Amino acid sequence: MFRRTHNRRATDTAVANKRNGFAILLFAGAWLCAFVPVVKADDSVPPIYETVVNARAATFFSAKDEAASAVVVTSNRTARSGETVEQIVSELPGVAVTRYGGPGALSTISIRGSTPSQVQVYVDDIPLNLATGGGVDIGFIPIWGMERLELFKGSSPIAFGATGIGGLLHVATQSPEENTIRGAIGVGSWGTQNLAVSGSYLLPSVRASVSLSASKWLGNFRFEDNMGTNFDPTDDRATTRSNNDLAQQDGVARLVFPLGENRSISVISSFDNRDQGVPGLALFQATQTRLHLGRQTTQLAYASQGDLGPASRVRANAYVLHMTQAFSDPLGEIAASPSNTDDTHLAFGSTWRAGLAPTQWLRLKGVLDLRHESFVPRDSFKNTPSGPPGTRDFIALGIEPSAWIKNAQLEITPSARLEVSRDVLTVRNAFTTIPSATDPRTSFLPVLRLSATHQATEGIGLRTNVSRYVRAPSTTERYGNTGFIVANPSLDPETGINADAGARFSFERRSFSMCADAALFASWVSDLIQFQQNSQGQARASNIGKARIAGGELAVGLTAFKHLKLTAQTTYTDAIDTSDIASRSGKQLPLRPRTRIYGRPEIADISLGAGLRSSIYGDVDFTSGNYRDPANLVKVPSRLLLGAGASVSHSKSGIRLIFSASNLTNAFTFDLTGFPLPGRSLFMTLDWASPLTNSSLSATSPGAS
Repeated sequence: MFRRTHNRRATDTAVANKRNGFAILLFAGAWLCAFVPVVKADDSVPPIYETVVNARAATFFSAKDEAASAVVVTSNRTARSGETVEQIVSELPGVAVTRYGGPGALSTISIRGSTPSQVQVYVDDIPLNLATGGGVDIGFIPIWGMERLELFKGSSPIAFGATGIGGLLHVATQSPEENTIRGAIGVGSWGTQNLAVSGSYLLPSVRASVSLSASKWLGNFRFEDNMGTNFDPTDDRATTRSNNDLAQQDGVARLVFPLGENRSISVISSFDNRDQGVPGLALFQATQTRLHLGRQTTQLAYASQGDLGPASRVRANAYVLHMTQAFSDPLGEIAASPSNTDDTHLAFGSTWRAGLAPTQWLRLKGVLDLRHESFVPRDSFKNTPSGPPGTRDFIALGIEPSAWIKNAQLEITPSARLEVSRDVLTVRNAFTTIPSATDPRTSFLPVLRLSATHQATEGIGLRTNVSRYVRAPSTTERYGNTGFIVANPSLDPETGINADAGARFSFERRSFSMCADAALFASWVSDLIQFQQNSQGQARASNIGKARIAGGELAVGLTAFKHLKLTAQTTYTDAIDTSDIASRSGKQLPLRPRTRIYGRPEIADISLGAGLRSSIYGDVDFTSGNYRDPANLVKVPSRLLLGAGASVSHSKSGIRLIFSASNLTNAFTFDLTGFPLPGRSLFMTLDWASPLTNSSLSATSPGAS
């Protein structure tokens, strides 16, 4: 194991970009290797990023996937004030995040050129992707209480029942491991206020933890409005973002009941509530449009070691997810007409996982995933559904044997899953107002994968994957929403073939350590579902898209003399539309920047005397230009963002003061035209942690969680 502190486009320009893309990647990689660190496992400051090599003893039955290109971010990363989940994810190799505004605004994730709908998102093993479709808003996932963030690119572990063509993001909240209390208060630019508290307590018969947080944001930042004329800068003006406020409350509670040394039962319950203004496009800012989101989850989980034999593990959970979305637009500022929608989504599910090792050279993993979803949309202005209510039943069954060839230090793993979904919706057709049920639509989606890992030497691990993934159409794509989107029941699933090859390298010598992870990837996606607009202003989803995506990633970390650290990554993605539509064929897919570079130098854990310790960092974030439309007419310009921060902590009192600054040059930026992002922002957080650890209590409750 090792750890990683880890408009219009001219044709000649396009060709030059393709030729120079990999040169940029290699140049950046060489630069990183020349200057960059990884934190050793016993350093006082834990790593920012962690990557696990094929260490069979350590990860034999974990949810992690040794062959997948994966990154793990732990809660022990370097402190930063005002950070969010979408900010952390955007700094990882292979990822592009599209943000519609500042903190709390809608944010979706693309992995290795995928669409947001092709990425599965889980929180504590509960899937957040809804049958109604659309990418998951990762901006709605709170950061307080997060213990681990796991990103799987291209290939995803069989432990998760559902799969994504792009990959999978999993956020795990903190489990009770010691007696402690922690609190934090923070303030920042644009009226940012944060308040959070958490604690855990351990008894011989139960371990308990709770985490609560609340945040507010006025969002009244200044930005440059181009007045809707992308090619005429003479009418640009500075203005203030309005109706952009936000208030959010989050909480999670966990009870763990040890059943002896190797078994446990857990109960986990969480809630997330948000009320926010919807500012709309910068040119036509809304004044009274509001959005309320609510999500509650509860699950019962069982975990054990040894139930199926000496070297076996079992984990099963049953969960309920309830989500509401209330959208109020009394003046029709965002929607085509005044509306007041109130949509409800309810999901029941259960996932069963098992792993065992019949022999020393063979291990088996299996998964059974069951889910029932119901959704009821309603528009109280029209007293009709805002979309078709209905249900989706989902089942996934998978098996994954792994053969270990000891003499060659090689592990070969074939994997097979079958995902079955069945949709039943109630719709109104053009000739009657009486709702009727559609004929059930059942999709059988086979998912196949072959992977191999090779431990070349103690510090070098190699991996490769080839996989076939499928995404069933969402109910909105297939059945419309009785309004702007019209139905197309004959939609076929999207299909993707993914391939990648990568290597991980670690090196440690006295006061210097280094680790690196490099990967080349490619995917071919067919039957892409895209919306086409007709002359009446309605849109209909059709299987008209194809894409070829290729690229490379490099992440490097260095540590020198314990206190000097640098983590950095660069990604090149050549995402090309290969459909038969002349206006887009051969063009770059929208919102997929070709080049991303992120670097973070640090001076960490410096003693100031009197029990005070300090850290300071800077970061550089570069994103190359990309496009918001398939024809590549409207360009999103490239950008370079600079940030910095510092922290001072007092070990005896447990008090820590954290300062952070982002976009130091106050550059005008946006991910999507018409949705500006904040300029220079400053944040400060004061937190306090009081370890109340009682070793006699802690040692009596080691049950499997």
